Amino acid sequence: GSSAALYVRIVMCASPHGTYLVAAGEVSTEARARAALACCPPGSVASHYTAARLLGMFVPVDQRIHVAVPGNGYRSRRTGIAAHRLYAGHELIVHRGVPCTDDVATIADLSAVLRLPDMVATIDSALAAKILDLDSLRDVAGRQRRAGGRLLEQAIELADGRSESPMESKTRVLVRLAGYPAPECQLKVIGASGQVYYLDIAWERWKVGTEFD
Repeated sequence: GSSAALYVRIVMCASPHGTYLVAAGEVSTEARARAALACCPPGSVASHYTAARLLGMFVPVDQRIHVAVPGNGYRSRRTGIAAHRLYAGHELIVHRGVPCTDDVATIADLSAVLRLPDMVATIDSALAAKILDLDSLRDVAGRQRRAGGRLLEQAIELADGRSESPMESKTRVLVRLAGYPAPECQLKVIGASGQVYYLDIAWERWKVGTEFD
């Protein structure tokens, strides 16, 4: 779903007499994105953090609205809008009335700005929600020559859609970066009296498991 933030007054842009989003209470990501795109050049779309939230992926908190703009050199002067270049070849969709980059393009864009644990958590959340084709993402990663390409390839290899929370994903990545063997996600364990438990990450061979609380 979409996230919502509390804003007493939001003024996204003005042209020529004003395009305003003024609200008291919760303002949805969709409404904020539409208002931001009204300020941007034609062909602009929601991207990066904003597209991820719209599509239902986990993404670290960033209150700005992120947009991708065709061509080079555009810089938004509006407070609360972060403008990026829209790369040729990106697949674009309309989600809940907002034009945005699709799942694969969104994750590829985020690979240039996120750290590895957050990148894996984003991919895990997309896999868990069944909104990401991992083979398509692998294909894009193999062809990506801009910043983030190597990190994206690493994140894909570490991704696991069985993870049930961003912090589980991050913990699993940190364990791997510390040099430990790859753990199993959501390992099923049956207790002495027959109860069934699922460990966040575990190494069945050594009978070691960890839980993130």
